[in-house]
Amino acid sequence: MGFINRILSMILTFLGFASCESEQPTEYGVPHARYEMKGTVLDAAGEGVSGLGIVVTDNYPTPASAFEAGGEEIVYTDVNGEFIVIRESLFNRFRMYLLPEKEVSSAHQPIDSVDIDFRGISPEGSNGWYEGSASQHIQVQLKGN
Repeated sequence: MGFINRILSMILTFLGFASCESEQPTEYGVPHARYEMKGTVLDAAGEGVSGLGIVVTDNYPTPASAFEAGGEEIVYTDVNGEFIVIRESLFNRFRMYLLPEKEVSSAHQPIDSVDIDFRGISPEGSNGWYEGSASQHIQVQLKGN
């Protein structure tokens, strides 16, 4: 009886079947990471600009019209011109759009845009499909009129 079990085990192994004891759990999804973009928006004199809208798209490169329907979250700069945007994304390149102060219309017209690239920064704390987290500081100085 032991001989037959060994033969069956070898045949099943040969056919690609294995014992459940050694299998890894199946993961579903795509590789993604947590990206933190902190920054400051300054005017031409170097002072923080408060109330500017910040929209970050993770579908790089994205034209400004992609967020006109309101699909992207708008974060506003604080009294010191500082902001923070956190994205869970499978992309590692982003485009940040700066919108006029507290603009509430459905068709946002950016006053500036900045590309943010995480390709040179290795995320930390990976686990399975989660590739970890990375942070980057962005400083934007607006041009005078």
